[in-house]
Amino acid sequence: LPNLTMNGSVGYDYAKRYGAKADYSAVRIPDVAGETPYATSSNRSLSGFWQIDNEDFFKLPWISSLKFTATGNEFKVAKLSSEQIGASQIVQTLYNNTAYRISTFNLAEQRGQINRSLSGQIDAQFYKRLINLRIGYTRNSTGQRDQWNARLAYNIAESPFFNVPFISSLYTDVTFQDINPFQALAISMNASSLADGGNFNIPANSSLGLLPAYTKNKEAHVFLGLNKDRYSIDLRYYLRVTGGLALGNYPTDPSTGLQSQILRSERVNKGWEIALRAAIFNGDDFSWNVTLNAAYNINQALNVPKVNYSATTGYLIAARNGYATDNLWSYNWAGLDEQGDPQIYTSNMEKTKVPDELALIYSGRTRAPYSGALIQEWRYRNFFVAPRIMFYFGHVMRNYVPALGPSPDNNIQIRDRWRKPGDEAFTDIARISFDDYSRRFIIQNSSNSILPADYVRLREIQVGYDVPASFLKGKFIKSLTVSMQMENVALWTKNDLNIDPETISPTGRVRLSRPKNYILSLRMSF
Repeated sequence: LPNLTMNGSVGYDYAKRYGAKADYSAVRIPDVAGETPYATSSNRSLSGFWQIDNEDFFKLPWISSLKFTATGNEFKVAKLSSEQIGASQIVQTLYNNTAYRISTFNLAEQRGQINRSLSGQIDAQFYKRLINLRIGYTRNSTGQRDQWNARLAYNIAESPFFNVPFISSLYTDVTFQDINPFQALAISMNASSLADGGNFNIPANSSLGLLPAYTKNKEAHVFLGLNKDRYSIDLRYYLRVTGGLALGNYPTDPSTGLQSQILRSERVNKGWEIALRAAIFNGDDFSWNVTLNAAYNINQALNVPKVNYSATTGYLIAARNGYATDNLWSYNWAGLDEQGDPQIYTSNMEKTKVPDELALIYSGRTRAPYSGALIQEWRYRNFFVAPRIMFYFGHVMRNYVPALGPSPDNNIQIRDRWRKPGDEAFTDIARISFDDYSRRFIIQNSSNSILPADYVRLREIQVGYDVPASFLKGKFIKSLTVSMQMENVALWTKNDLNIDPETISPTGRVRLSRPKNYILSLRMSF
């Protein structure tokens, strides 16, 4: 069966004072396991506005614009079968039958719910549009009943009272957003819709029938420009809470036959971003411009159901309450014993050879919380040079440790393996032994395998020349720039092994490093 999509919009505006608009969107996607052949998600709304400042009776000079909008909306979620199963069919000719392998199983949340809402919104501008305010309230029939959304922006530098000669720009804004799962689905549908009666294509049963997360977002932003914006600071702080969110796949009970499960929880994403720009020197022949971008970010998991312990890599990176979602845990390494076998410490600092939940310690984050870039451009007449440096700090990575057994392993660390009693004082590479899962898991997931992942990379250097306009005068080419680039020029790492953190696999194996690329570019306009 084909996918069917529909959307439409009709509106009327009278004298730029009053207006009304009706919107409808729907998508129908085949649902072979459902009660009907198609699963349908639809969104319909009716809104009207009143531009109050265009009325003759409106006589408030300090209000530049005032608009009120009222909207009624109905969003209907697709009614999916309660059990969402992903499976593959395997024909077994030898046994003259067919096998079905179940890869995913989930209880659908999209069960035909309907959310009806009424909302009002005020858009206002004050003092010659220097202050912009938007505030809205929504009342829902399903889920979270009351919602407030607001945004306030103020261009301080243009205000009559502001008189600081060296400050050329000063702008600030704050935002509060509250989006429920039904609104998130509607936003996705509208964002994918083409204008003027086009269509969209959003799966009615996306993410195994799960509803999107609700989002509560707070942001504050300030822009400061000095000396005609020759120097500027752009600073943003954000705090986003998302709830009912599937943070990822986590270990499950092996008796289910499934390898992982989806957990629903909350996530707090917070941090700041800053951009510093400076025109350090601007002359007739020479200029030097610098941009420094920096950011701090953390995704913190909250209200996560406890995951039962299992000696798997999935458990070592599973979300835990109060920790970043990219947290990494390891067994507390206690060295090798006299026979060259691995040991770990329990919580009371006793040595054991058996993987245990109480022997785990927090190792750090696998994604850099601090990141940024330094971009410079030097120009001399028509020649220019632009190096770009990237930096990432504050995270860790796991280094591969060989667990020598029947399978061949050509890792260079084998040369340092334990061979005789007493070697345990000088090496952490265990002796050759029969393959044992617990032994191998301890060797390759203990705290001695953790390395700092901080690094600075000279990402690229670009050298170029802008052909003078006088040389091109009268020719069919209006502008021409010739440039050469070298990518992945140099790397500085914090780890002693000089391993490129971007090449490390989750198990610690080193993959192919980024190659140096050489690029010749011609940019022209006609």
